[in-house]
Amino acid sequence: LAHNLVEEGLTLHFIASMCSGFVATVISLPFDTAKTRIQQAGKADRQYAGMADCILTTARTEGIPALWRGFLPAYSRLGPQTVITFVALEQIKLMTR
Repeated sequence: LAHNLVEEGLTLHFIASMCSGFVATVISLPFDTAKTRIQQAGKADRQYAGMADCILTTARTEGIPALWRGFLPAYSRLGPQTVITFVALEQIKLMTR
């Protein structure tokens, strides 16, 4: 905003929201991947001792990029959700001023 690359308004809010959704997906996807693997294994077939073990085992056996497998579907869900949330919040803030 200091350089005025994008004026304050809907376009700026949209871009910032999509960036927020991207960062949120990058940070949360390894944990979501581990959660899904632990849930799929079930109680009878305990492959992992916990979340950290699942993340480390996956990274060791399949490589670090395996933790972000399915990034596009996850971002396709989280990106628009973040846009709707933050743009709506900013518009409500404008209406209540």
